[in-house]
Amino acid sequence: MEIRHLKYFVSAAAHLNFTKAAQECFVVQSAMTQQIAALEKELGTALFERRGRSLVLTAEGEVFLTEAKKILEELDAAVDLTRSVSSGYHQTLRIGCQGNLMREELPRILKGLRQKHPEIKVLLSQGGVPELTAALENQQIDCMISLYWEEFQLRDWMKVIPFWENEVTLMVSADHPLAEYPEVTMDQIRKENFIQLNGNEKKNRLLQWAASGSPIKLYCWCDDQSCLETLVAAGYGVALCVKSARRPHSGLVYLPIKDLQAKEALCFSYHKDKSKKEGLHILLEEMHHCL
Repeated sequence: MEIRHLKYFVSAAAHLNFTKAAQECFVVQSAMTQQIAALEKELGTALFERRGRSLVLTAEGEVFLTEAKKILEELDAAVDLTRSVSSGYHQTLRIGCQGNLMREELPRILKGLRQKHPEIKVLLSQGGVPELTAALENQQIDCMISLYWEEFQLRDWMKVIPFWENEVTLMVSADHPLAEYPEVTMDQIRKENFIQLNGNEKKNRLLQWAASGSPIKLYCWCDDQSCLETLVAAGYGVALCVKSARRPHSGLVYLPIKDLQAKEALCFSYHKDKSKKEGLHILLEEMHHCL
């Protein structure tokens, strides 16, 4: 089995079409079909179910797809690391950050890290908690900065370190009547329409806020932070936002919520298999120093 066989299979699984996969891999369709057939013969099982001109992954194909992606991603990481070393870096640190968290603090932290440890190459990606957690489990990233979730404790492979508590603030349009106040109370905002980011973790968090006295009168869910900010700035509703994720916007005002007891704990997480990676502890130390 060769790496190109895995690439052909992953492409075919993505397109569920040998013709499109062949075009993506720059081979003729007959070669693609032959290579997939040879791979199935070597594995001793069918990876695809042929239905006329369409393809469907078999149960075995689903399992092999997950493992093939891991192998290709690890290969890419090994290539990146080798190139980093040849460029003068001795370690690559891949950081995943949830959304806009620490949008002002993280650049300051990474600047300190770069000045003190120029031999560490830093790569940064953003995403939602489920996406980043999956990447962390598959070791596609080395660490994750996110809001703390109790569910993290159910993952025995995951080391979770809470490091900073964040206030929950209210996002309103600049011309909203509440924008004139230095802070607001729960009674003042209880009847407002709320706009929140989509995702199961956001919905679960909103229910937890509701249990602590927060309003849950929803106007809509948004898939994108910019869309949420646009709707709030236009006056369609208000939103809850942790303090470190606030972004400057001429049409928005962020207000402290005086009597909301809930605070969000930010946490630093990594795979326990990576516990000896020096860069993780250096980054965590820099975070504690800066915060």
